Order: sequence, then structure tokens, then C-alpha cells
Amino acid sequence: MKSQRVSMGICRLFNQRTIVIKIRNFSNSVPIGSIQRMENYIQVLPIIKMSPSHPNGKILLGNWKYGNYQGRYTGMIERIKNESSFLNEKVKRSMYLEEMAKTMVPIEIRDYIDDIKCQGILNFDGPPDSLEYIYVVSIENVIHINDLSFSNDYPYQLQWFDINKIPFEMMPADDKVWYGSVIQGKKVRGSFNFGGHAERTIKSYQLEEVPELEI
Repeated sequence: MKSQRVSMGICRLFNQRTIVIKIRNFSNSVPIGSIQRMENYIQVLPIIKMSPSHPNGKILLGNWKYGNYQGRYTGMIERIKNESSFLNEKVKRSMYLEEMAKTMVPIEIRDYIDDIKCQGILNFDGPPDSLEYIYVVSIENVIHINDLSFSNDYPYQLQWFDINKIPFEMMPADDKVWYGSVIQGKKVRGSFNFGGHAERTIKSYQLEEVPELEI
């Protein structure tokens, strides 16, 4: 079985928070019928839009305590389960992914989710090959990060960063390429070639803005 690498976008008014969700499906091709043979993951990145109280905006990242990303920052990552029931039903699949994405939002801010939308699709040439869907989840700006205390039960240590101080040097290399476009609310399609999980340097890539995305 092929494995997956698991690893986001401001598009609403300044009085909201935004969460970017990325889903990784380890396949170089998009056909939905092939998904059952692969492991799929969702990644969530919370973002607070620029406002008087947060002039640079904020992004929530997790420093992994163990695993392939130990010591590196990414979003909140989980494996997608029970996909076989909607492989050939795009609407049902889309709804399922959105619902799962909601449950991945840290429980401390989950009650403030306002909206979800797909912001990008990224292909990664392996081995193994992967396909990522990037989602944006908006959260009502009715809570303050200084009042939040995250549980230690997560597999990563959660930490807020100013958007202009994202620690890309401690993150997967592709993040630095597409974060800017997604944070600006643009929809993107792209492809990256790392040459495998063991390699952390991008060999080549393409990224383009698109008017619409098909999940």
C-alpha cells in the first residue's frame, strides 16, 4: 500500500478567523475510484485575519512531538477513515471531508467555526505520489488567543505565530511556495517534486491561480 505525507488562507472580513485545511491523498492521479487503495490525510491550519488587535494576523502551527515530522511545524493532521462508502459520489465525499475537517479543528476553538471552502489542490511526485486538497475554515472572531490554553494531549505543541513570521525553515519546503497565495484567499493548483519523503528539498514545482477547483 502506498503511504502518504500529511502536511492554508485568508478570504473573509477582518473580524473573522480562518482555518486552512489540507487533505493529502497519496496518488498522482485524481480518479476517485483509486482512493480506496491509498491512505488519505487532512491537515488543518488556523489563521486569525489582520485586525487592530492582530495587525500582522496570526497562524496556529503544531510542533510535532514524535513521528516523521518530529521537531517540525505543520498543521493539525489526521488520517481519513471510512472513505469506501462515497468513492463514486462527489457530493457525499465533499460533505464527508468537510465534516471531518470540522472535527479536526482544535476543540478549544471548534465551537466558533463559521464557514469552509476549498482553496487549492496540490500534487506531489513521489515516491510515493500524493494529492492534497487545501480547505479554508472561517471562525467567528469572538474569542481572544491570549485567553486560550490548549490541551497537552495533542501529538504536537500548538503555538501561534505572526503571519509575517511563519517558521518556514522548520516546516516542509513546499509550504513556503503556496502559503502566500492561499493566505491571500486565492485558489491554486500546483505540483511539487521532492523525490521521496527522505528528501526535504524541492527539485521542481509549478503553481498557478485558478478560478475554480473540482474536489
